[in-house]
Amino acid sequence: IPAKLTKPKRRAQNLIFSRNAVIFQRDGSPCLAFRIADTRRSHIIDAKVRALLIKKWASSEGEKLPFYQQELPLTADGCDGRLMFIWPTLIVHKIDEKSPLHGLSNADKDFEVVVMIEGAVESTGLATQAKSSYLPSEILWNHRFESIMTQSCVSERIKVRKCFKLKEN
Repeated sequence: IPAKLTKPKRRAQNLIFSRNAVIFQRDGSPCLAFRIADTRRSHIIDAKVRALLIKKWASSEGEKLPFYQQELPLTADGCDGRLMFIWPTLIVHKIDEKSPLHGLSNADKDFEVVVMIEGAVESTGLATQAKSSYLPSEILWNHRFESIMTQSCVSERIKVRKCFKLKEN
């Protein structure tokens, strides 16, 4: 019962999204990626991550939709958007022929990628959500996130700055 009476303590502020998203090559395909970290000691369980591309769109009949939304399929460490969120995680969207981002170039400036994570707080079972977004100016081409699989980032309290370091390809 105490867990149900407990007030959430700004849980979404402890879910941190990378300041930038990146586009890089993985196994010969371009990929859009961003990283999410949880800075609290209790973990998010049954975490689900979604991403939407929002852009202007016109139908073949001429109907104009200023905020057309398209889902971006995601993977996280080999999972399909549902993850065991116990360390900073790289979330990846493969840009193939089926991707809404297919044909995109760094010259395109009229879109936004909105990302969301939701899950349950391990200690209380209460639902939590956080969201962020990436404008074209916040997506870095030919960059990738540095590996974080070191003792200092995983086993100690998360050193957020180190977990979001980028390097140019």
